[in-house]
Amino acid sequence: MDRENTKYEEEQSLTDVHPIRDGKYRIEDGKGNVLQEENGHLTWSKWNGQKSQIWKVEYHQSSYLNPSGYTLSSEENPGSYVYWDRGNNGKGTKVLIGEYSQDIKYTKNWHFKHKDLTVYAIENGHAPWPYLSNDVLSITSDSSLSSFCFNSDLTLPETTSYSLVFTSDPQYPWTDKTDSGQYEDEKTKKARSEQLIKEQYNDINSYNNSTSNVTNIMINGDVTAFGHGWQWKKMDILLPLLNRQYYIALGNHDIENNQGDSYQDNCFKRSLSKLYQFKSQNDIPRNNITRGRSCQSYAIEFPGNLFALQLNNDPTMEYTPKAGGTPAIAPNFDWIEDELRYAYGKKYNIIINVHKPDNWQHGPSNRFKELLHRYNVKAIFGGHYHYSLGQQWQYGSYFGSVPVYLSGSSSQKKYLITEYNEKKMDIYTVTEDNWKKTKTLKSTVNFD
Repeated sequence: MDRENTKYEEEQSLTDVHPIRDGKYRIEDGKGNVLQEENGHLTWSKWNGQKSQIWKVEYHQSSYLNPSGYTLSSEENPGSYVYWDRGNNGKGTKVLIGEYSQDIKYTKNWHFKHKDLTVYAIENGHAPWPYLSNDVLSITSDSSLSSFCFNSDLTLPETTSYSLVFTSDPQYPWTDKTDSGQYEDEKTKKARSEQLIKEQYNDINSYNNSTSNVTNIMINGDVTAFGHGWQWKKMDILLPLLNRQYYIALGNHDIENNQGDSYQDNCFKRSLSKLYQFKSQNDIPRNNITRGRSCQSYAIEFPGNLFALQLNNDPTMEYTPKAGGTPAIAPNFDWIEDELRYAYGKKYNIIINVHKPDNWQHGPSNRFKELLHRYNVKAIFGGHYHYSLGQQWQYGSYFGSVPVYLSGSSSQKKYLITEYNEKKMDIYTVTEDNWKKTKTLKSTVNFD
């Protein structure tokens, strides 16, 4: 353990029942990993300064309402606490994170026991006072399995490499059997679709936790199967499972296949309204997303000198809902050019995301291809074709000589990982939702 380059708390007495000063820390395992909150659980990840990796450590004396001990809560969810879930029989071993309740009054309290000057065992405040195991982050009776370090240095790491994960077509509810035309009753399809999406998002989270790269996630269209309210409601639950900032786009299942095919065009309008809501909640300043008629697209300035233009389903798409007339979608190549000109002037490396790589409403656009060439767009990322993964060569009529990469689907357990810096972007395919076994470098886009 490197004691010279980190600022561990070394000033407290070894026999003090309050050995760690109240404050904010990253909690480490001594192997280069930090403790992180993720969807109500604890996990290990590489330090990159996320709020979910910063822990507020607070000691309180015993009182009628609150036993003595430390509480641990992340900056991500300051009103939630790490606690031992004893289960119905008191023999549970899970350690979870949740809001205060009478059920966790005692089990949210922890004591820190010195093992070395900077190493502590973490003991729960409820009998029989078990320990938090740092191997599996669950309860153990063996104190030798509990070794944690509290590091008050929250300096962000210097980052020269970045990641952008591309996934597409969660398309709830949709499964591999839907892809192949096999029958599946609705209850089973919904359950299996949810499980497939969770599996993919959990695998993406696992990758994110393995790297110190600043990571973002692009969901490149077809969030739902038809834009129904119940479908969006489910995705509103599933999308936040992702443990890094994600960005959504709309595909043909969200805003094309449903045109004129739902009451008052509500499915179409709902999807556009969800995009507007997403834009508003995530502070996306460079956009043409409105409640009226627009191209409903946006741009993101990512770290690492990368500029991504998100064009949703098809930049030529045009539709006005039959009831109410808005929100509506229409091409706006002037806005696209303004964004590309801005990015080019800033010397960004430019990529474009669009759900459908072909079969656009008004076919290939000569102006669009000319813009790609003029502003030196480096790559196109798309979805739509569930079985297709990685570089595709058949879309030259739409994108000219710019390389095109597709990101599979949740139903087929496929997605892309890109790792980039200011000089190049490496593009990896992942299959079977298992990045540890299947992550394979397939292409490199040079930015020079």
